Amino acid sequence: GFSIGFINARDKHEQPLYNVQLLADVDKEAAYTFKRNFPEIPYLVEDLRNVKSSAIKNIIKEKEIDIVIGGPPCQGFSSAGKRLFDDERNQLLRNFVEIVVALKPKIAVMENVPTLLGSQHQEYAEELIEWLDKKGFDTQARILKSEDYGVPQLRRRAFFAAFRKDLKIKAQAYFPPTFDNSDDNEMPTVVSVEDACGDLPPLKSGGGTDPVL
Repeated sequence: GFSIGFINARDKHEQPLYNVQLLADVDKEAAYTFKRNFPEIPYLVEDLRNVKSSAIKNIIKEKEIDIVIGGPPCQGFSSAGKRLFDDERNQLLRNFVEIVVALKPKIAVMENVPTLLGSQHQEYAEELIEWLDKKGFDTQARILKSEDYGVPQLRRRAFFAAFRKDLKIKAQAYFPPTFDNSDDNEMPTVVSVEDACGDLPPLKSGGGTDPVL
């Protein structure tokens, strides 16, 4: 799902902004669905913990990667004293960052559960940002609200955006919302479910069509 936004992104001339070089996920069903729709894009069906950056480089060859995106599961939010990268349940998070460091993209974007930026787990996020800083990335982390970006859904997610320091881009300047919900005196500007799909023809109970693959 994360990749679809980049695949569908277009410039003002309706030309694709991104050329996706590789996907990686352990879910075979997700890989099957994606490959039915985008057979030309390589898909690595592997546990990220078992994937070396050298294997990824062998697939993408000599191409320079502009952006690495990902949403690695991060379940180890125990307050029992373990640090972020010492908890094996957070190994996928570490693997993702290691791949970012190895590929040295211009930008890396990661999404995760909002509790990662909560007060109880603040030290985890700070450790992640510190690590990326030492590896040459200026990083900003924020909790974003989906309704601020035209999505007909109330959803909160933590996002990290890391910019390679040689680009001299300040990460804190990013994440501008596309919808302005700042005026408390007026109804917020959001897209409702009716706005998104209210013009679709009605269906009888049990009705529908076969999905297009």
